[in-house]
Amino acid sequence: MTDLISLFIVGFTAAALPGAVQTTVFLATIEGDMRSGLKLALGAAMMDGLYLSLACLGLVSFIGNFPVLRIGIGLGGVIFMVYLGVQGIRQAWIGKTIDAENKKSGGFLTGILLVLLHVPTMLYFIGVAGTMCRENTSVSSAISGAASLFVGAFVCFVCVAFIAWLSKRFGGKILIRVLQIGSAAILLIFAIKTLVSLFNV
Repeated sequence: MTDLISLFIVGFTAAALPGAVQTTVFLATIEGDMRSGLKLALGAAMMDGLYLSLACLGLVSFIGNFPVLRIGIGLGGVIFMVYLGVQGIRQAWIGKTIDAENKKSGGFLTGILLVLLHVPTMLYFIGVAGTMCRENTSVSSAISGAASLFVGAFVCFVCVAFIAWLSKRFGGKILIRVLQIGSAAILLIFAIKTLVSLFNV
């Protein structure tokens, strides 16, 4: 039980650190609605939990041991973040919001891809979260630990989406546009930071 509480805290605090996923959850809520942000948060938190279970079972370290594979995944993540950031700035510039079709289909998969292609997250689970797993961790223990971490991360992302929703609900159009452009610009900064970190590990 103590391990599950610890993993809940790890999930919440890891998600609370300023990063690409947190920024994109905020941006999705500002551009679309609360449901858009929550769907993205659900996909990201689910991938966080999956990464932990793979780290506990020793599978994630396989990727970390191959620089070419790690850099390839990282470059995919950088391109994806740049795309999302540019789209966010473009939509804010022309005053558009996400269309109904994207609200239904884009958020969940976007959340999964953001975490899956984010090499610093992968290295975090290899080096930090994975150390919380004991040797010879059973599949059931890995799954329950992943579920606890998922809940912690999702709760944090829900808080971020709620703050964005409040900003959109009670802020004027100018504030919303500033927040939208600011979030997209921060996402581009994280993309550059990720690109630099790929070649400094």
